[in-house]
Amino acid sequence: MSSLTAANRCSNAAVATTRHSNCPQLRRPQTLTNSFTAARLWSILPCRPGAGRGEVHPERDACPGRWHDSLIAEEYILFKKKLTVADYCSGKLTSLLSADREAAWEGLRSRCNDAHLNGADAKLYYDNLRAAMIELMQIAVTKNSSWTSSVSSDVRGFVQTFLQERSLREIASLVAEYNHAFGTPAPDGVVLMVDLLADKVTDARMGEPTKEQFRLEFYGVLRVLFEEFKSIKLVGAT
Repeated sequence: MSSLTAANRCSNAAVATTRHSNCPQLRRPQTLTNSFTAARLWSILPCRPGAGRGEVHPERDACPGRWHDSLIAEEYILFKKKLTVADYCSGKLTSLLSADREAAWEGLRSRCNDAHLNGADAKLYYDNLRAAMIELMQIAVTKNSSWTSSVSSDVRGFVQTFLQERSLREIASLVAEYNHAFGTPAPDGVVLMVDLLADKVTDARMGEPTKEQFRLEFYGVLRVLFEEFKSIKLVGAT
């Protein structure tokens, strides 16, 4: 067993034990903050049953708040579309590795107007955001899976294999670090993820307003993922 696999299993257990305590904003219904950037940080939604993975939805992107609200429409709650772990994860990860995601993240960097973030290395910035988004996906899966289901561990295993096969070991290692940050006992694990991002990308010099912006962005992504699970159900590892 590799040290990375052992660390991932250990941190996975940490997430399981903190699945309710470390996401305080997800304990109660709230309006999605910053749906504009949540839709662009990671284009993750098959907006209707049968929509293709990674498919572009101009109407949604033009008015993401409306699409977010529409996810609870009747057509989504009548039934859940079954997706395999492989299909679900490959679509998400392919989107995260696309140039479109980098353009969206550069837009976020520009809007933050933080001198230390502006000076950060682009690859370092992208790799850390990719790792953070992957961990947010894994959090959403864990919180929307049965305790007796293997789906959560299947997703984590698929992610590690996907990244290793593409020689993205740096991102795989960062995912484990963001997993550990979220799983650390604290009032808000997402805040710890943002602190880790600031430490990795700006040597902890990121301004507090920028950190708050990323906290809102991360929660926005989580809410979009949670809404998605109202219309889908993950099954199996193949």
